[in-house]
This record gives sequence, C-alpha cells and structure tokens, in this order.
Amino acid sequence: MAREFPRLHILGVAHCKKVKTEDPFDSILGSMALRAETDTNLVLYEEDGDRIIATETRMGRRLEPSILRAEIVMSAGAEVAKDFFLDGTLSERKDNRTAKVEKRKRASLDREVIAYLEECDGCTAPQTEIIAAIKGRTGSIIAAIHELTEARFVSTSGRPLQVHLELSGDELTLYRMGGNAA
Repeated sequence: MAREFPRLHILGVAHCKKVKTEDPFDSILGSMALRAETDTNLVLYEEDGDRIIATETRMGRRLEPSILRAEIVMSAGAEVAKDFFLDGTLSERKDNRTAKVEKRKRASLDREVIAYLEECDGCTAPQTEIIAAIKGRTGSIIAAIHELTEARFVSTSGRPLQVHLELSGDELTLYRMGGNAA
C-alpha cells in the first residue's frame, strides 16, 4: 500500500526482548518477520545511560546509532520533553572516550618521567633507565619523552640517549598544578 500511495506512511510499533542482543535490531520481538517486510526499521535503546536511536533501511539513508537527547522543561508542575535532538553518534562517543583515556595515560606517563628525573643526580638519566623504572609499554614511554622534549620540559643528548629535566622550582610547581610551564 505504501508504494501505491506515496503519501501514505505505515508505522508498526513493537517492543524488544528483555535479553539485550549485540545487534539492537535483533531485539525486536518477531524481528525476523518484521525486518524482512519493512523498508525501514528504527530502534530506540539504552546504552551506558544514554538513549540511542538507529535505523536500518532498504530505501533512503541509514541513521548511524546516535545519542538522542531531550530538552526537558517544567509544564504544569511536571517535567515534559520540549524538543529532541541528536547529540553525536555512538562511534564518536566511543572515540572520544578512548581519546580521553589515552590522554590521561599519557599525562600519567609524563608525570612519572618528570618525577623520576627529579630523583636522579643532576635531574638526568639514561632513557633506558627511565624505561626500566616506569611501568608501561616501551613505545608509550618513548613517545611521552618525545612529547616532553617537544614541549621543552625535558631535553635529550648523547649516546646512549640521556634525558635531562629542564623544569625547576616554580616551573615544576606550576607543572604539578596542571599549568603549562613551557
């Protein structure tokens, strides 16, 4: 009927199984029959405290799983959804979380390198000693030293590579408080 009458829209509503599936479209009760007959399927589900909306379609554009937000207002003493909007995709949220975790790990390695150098004679140590003393992947520690060098918090010289702390006194205090000493 919908193809014969282009202004006609048929909407079927179903609820999902109680057991969460990896593919939210597999959660729709009777999903095999429903999914086989429809042009577009839309699901709303919760993940990590957020409402997610996604579509699969034969015709038109697919909506990637996206965070659905609502503007909530008070009306007659009750909270009411005034407007709905998309707040980024699920994959963007996951990428942002991964980037934040990586940034925290890198900041932790930076602090450990600087703290190690503070304890060394002349605030200098061979890179190999720093790598041996700090827990973490060698590549990550080397990358942290490289970034600290670019930020001029440390300098390097010689063979084997020696790492020298360039911060002192007030600069170290500022660095520890989260300021930019460079």
